[in-house]
Amino acid sequence: MDFEARLARLEKAFPQQAELPDGDDASPSGGSDWLSPSVAQNDRSSLLENDPDQMDEAIRGGTSARKTIADLDQLIPPDKSVEQPAALNHCPFARYNAFPDCCERELLVWTSRMNYRNHDQDQNTLRRYFTFLNPHYPCLNESRFFSDLQTYSTSDISTLRNREALQFVALVYLLVALMKILEDYCIESSAIPGWQEFNRASHLLSHNTHMGRGDVQTANCFIIKALYLLYIEEYNASYEAVSQAVRLCYQNGLNRQSTWKDCTPFEVHMRQRIFWSIYCLDRTVAQVSGMPYLLRDTEHRVDLPAAVNDQMLNAGDLLPEETPEHSASPYQHNIVRWGQLSAEVWDKMYGLNAESTISDEYVVTMDARLILLRDRFPKHLQWRGELSTSPGARETPRYIVRQAYILHLRVNHLRLLLQRQSMVGSDFRQRAAEICLPIASDSIMTIYNTHFSSLHQELERYSSITYLTGAMIPVACIILKGGPQNNLREDAISLYQKAMMVFQDISSGFALARAMLKRLRRIVSAVELNIRGRDKTAMASHTSKTFHVADMDTNMDNCLELNQYSVNMFDLLYDATLDAPLDDAAILEFRSFDQFG
Repeated sequence: MDFEARLARLEKAFPQQAELPDGDDASPSGGSDWLSPSVAQNDRSSLLENDPDQMDEAIRGGTSARKTIADLDQLIPPDKSVEQPAALNHCPFARYNAFPDCCERELLVWTSRMNYRNHDQDQNTLRRYFTFLNPHYPCLNESRFFSDLQTYSTSDISTLRNREALQFVALVYLLVALMKILEDYCIESSAIPGWQEFNRASHLLSHNTHMGRGDVQTANCFIIKALYLLYIEEYNASYEAVSQAVRLCYQNGLNRQSTWKDCTPFEVHMRQRIFWSIYCLDRTVAQVSGMPYLLRDTEHRVDLPAAVNDQMLNAGDLLPEETPEHSASPYQHNIVRWGQLSAEVWDKMYGLNAESTISDEYVVTMDARLILLRDRFPKHLQWRGELSTSPGARETPRYIVRQAYILHLRVNHLRLLLQRQSMVGSDFRQRAAEICLPIASDSIMTIYNTHFSSLHQELERYSSITYLTGAMIPVACIILKGGPQNNLREDAISLYQKAMMVFQDISSGFALARAMLKRLRRIVSAVELNIRGRDKTAMASHTSKTFHVADMDTNMDNCLELNQYSVNMFDLLYDATLDAPLDDAAILEFRSFDQFG
C-alpha cells in the first residue's frame, strides 16, 4: 500500500475532538482547550494581517540573507506535492493566519467580565495600577489605555477577532493579575493571587507571538508579564519574558530612534518610555535572578523621554511643557543611571569574565559613584524619612513618595552588593562590616518606619521583603562571624529584631515573605542561638535590650508554621557557644543568597 493511501486511512480513523463549552469553566490553559480543533475556520479573519518576515530593512541588520533567499525562491516553481498533513489541522497553531476558536471564547468571557460581573472592581484595580505602578515602568499612557478599554469592551465580538484586540485583552488580564499579586492578602502559599488572569493572558499571548510575531504593544504585555513572574519568584520565566521584550525591541526598531519614521511626537515619546522601561526591567530582573543583563549599551541609541505629565498627554497634539515634579520621567532617568552602574558591577564582579579578586580601590570608587548618583537625584526624589511619617506627608503624591523610597533602597542594595563577597566569604573583614552596617541600618529602618506608618500600602510588600533580605545578610554576618568582642554586635542585633518584626507582620498574608523566611530558616535559627549563647550571662541585667529575642521564637515559629515548617534550632552545624568559625555548609547557606541581588 502506497504512502498516500495509508495516510488517508489514518485520517479517516482519527477521532474528532469535541468542542469545549463557552464560559469561565473553559480554562485557556487546560490541555484540551489548547488543542481545540480549528478545522472549520475558512471564514475566520486573519490573526496577523502582515507577514512578520516583511520587516523594514533599515531595522534588520545588514547580515540578513532573507532578501537574497527570497529573490532566489521566486525563481523556483512551487512544489505542489508537498502538502500539510491533515492531522495537524487539530492544532490551533497549525493554520498560521487563522483566528483560533479558543481565543474567540476568551474574548466572549472578557467582554462579559468587563461589562457585567467585574466591571467596577476591575476598573478600580486598573486605576490603582496607573496611580501607583505605571510611574515606575511608564510604558502605558493612561488616557489612551482607558479610551481603548472603552472601545474594546463595548465592541461587538465579531470586530474583536484580530491581533490588536487579543493583545489588549491580554494586557488587561496581566494588569489585573499584577495588582492582585501585590495587594491581595493570601494565607495559602499554594494559592497564587492573579494566577487565573495570568494564565488567560499567557494563552492569548502564545497565539499572538507564535513564530516570532509581535509589535510594540506586544512588548508592553511582556513588561507586565515579566513583573508578575518576578513578584512570584519565577525568575527563569521572568527572565524569559524580558528576553521576549528585548527581542521585540530589536525586531521593531525600538532600540534605534533614527528608524522611527513618520511617528508623531506622542508616538516618539511613548516609544522612548517603552524602550527605557524594558531597559530598566532588564537590569532589575538580571540583578534579582543573578543572570546576565540582555540589553547592552552598545546596541541602542534612544533619547530619554521628556519630563511631561502623563495626564496632560494627548495622542493628536504636541507634547505639553515639561513639569518634572509631576512626571514619571525623572524617576526613569535615574533608574537608567542606576541600571548602568548595576551592569558595571555585574561585569566586574559577577559576570563570566569577572575578576577573581576585586580591589579595594574599585569597591571604594564604585561606592562613591553610587553615593554621587543618590545625591544628584532631583529634590522631589530625595528620600527623607518624614515622607512616610510626618503629618504633611499626605500632601506629596504617593507615587512620588514611592519613587523616592525605591530609588533610595536600590542604591543601598547595590552598595551592599559591592561588599557582599567580603562579608559572606571565609575571610570576614571587620572593615567591610563597619561599612555595611550603616547602609543596612539605613535600609532596615527606612523599611521598618514606612511599613508601620499610616501611609503603608499592601503593594509595597514585595519591595520591602526584597530589600529587607539584602540588608539582613550583612547584619546576620556581623552577629554570626564578628567575634565575641565585636563592637557592632549590639546594633546588629537591634536591626535584626526590627527586620524580623517586618517579616512577621508581612508573612501572614504574603507568600513571598513566607518563602523567604523558609529559605532563611537556618540563618535565622543560627542568629537566635548565637544571641542566647553569647549573651546568656548578660541577659538578666540587659533585659531591656534583648526582650524581643524571646518573642522572636514565638514569632518565627508562627511565621514558619504557616508554611508547614518546624524549625529545629539545634539541628545546626554550630556548637552551643558558636565560638567556632562558620563551616563550609554554613557558608554555602549564606552563598545561596549571594546572587546578584
